[in-house]
Amino acid sequence: MEFDSQKILHYNQLFSRWKNELFPRREYAYENECCYAFAHKLAAKAKENGFTPLKAWCLESSSRTYPEDTPLNFIREPKGKSTVSVMRPTDDPLTFKECGWSNYHVALVLDVPVYKDSPKTEKLVFDPIVFDGVVTLKQWQTQFNARDYQVELSGCDVEGKDRTILNGGSGYWRAPNPGSLDVHANRQLENVNCSGREQKNIRSQLVLQAQRSSRSMNVTKAFSGRTA
Repeated sequence: MEFDSQKILHYNQLFSRWKNELFPRREYAYENECCYAFAHKLAAKAKENGFTPLKAWCLESSSRTYPEDTPLNFIREPKGKSTVSVMRPTDDPLTFKECGWSNYHVALVLDVPVYKDSPKTEKLVFDPIVFDGVVTLKQWQTQFNARDYQVELSGCDVEGKDRTILNGGSGYWRAPNPGSLDVHANRQLENVNCSGREQKNIRSQLVLQAQRSSRSMNVTKAFSGRTA
């Protein structure tokens, strides 16, 4: 089935608007260890807008490997026991920088219709820390070089009332709730150091393809109008 570019761009516009509303300091663009706080704020905003939020968890594993024949230069950032990591672009197009998180990385997921002339849904990941736009769950998993058993989906209760979702908690993080979820998330975001240089996000190939398809359709319509 073929993706509907207008649907993809619609969800990406939501993502951009939510980021601007929730994170005016662009905290996601700086090094941080509070992915759960970003995921919580986005999940609450999604629920506020009528969606059923889910969470995608990429879990640590000692079996991660990188291709030996890759033509890229790597700048590695050892972070203790961190084993969940991605390769970020840098100003040098041939150099990528490895950035990691301890134990896991989590992001908002929405299961939404994205195909042409079909109600069939796809799980889209809204991860402002890693990507500049929405991506499919498979694309998200691939960027982490993660195997299927390393990626889990869960529900979440943004109000923190249901404490049976994940490890005795509401799906805020992989542990019992830290008191008020909103208060804790806001405190974590306030503690992000937003001085210095922003990290580059990975371009969403899903959004780029949707933008190309949309431009192509607009050109075709314009040409048809002139020749009618």
